[in-house]
Amino acid sequence: MLIIEKLYAYIAIDKEGEGVMGMSFPDGQWFPLVGADLMRTDSIREKAKMISDATKIPYKLVEFSNKKILEEYQPKEQQ
Repeated sequence: MLIIEKLYAYIAIDKEGEGVMGMSFPDGQWFPLVGADLMRTDSIREKAKMISDATKIPYKLVEFSNKKILEEYQPKEQQ
């Protein structure tokens, strides 16, 4: 399993500030345009461009790399 040390996100920029870009599916599910490696972000780049072109809102791809664990949870063992 991949150890996530960095997180990459497509961020939309407008006059109100910034927000994580995402897309929705017909069933109502929401998919944020984020990834744990550059290969993943490369695979969704065209979606980010399509959203930006459709909304006329620019975006930037950013890297978050200051990992800080805020919570850890261990599931209970099943009986």
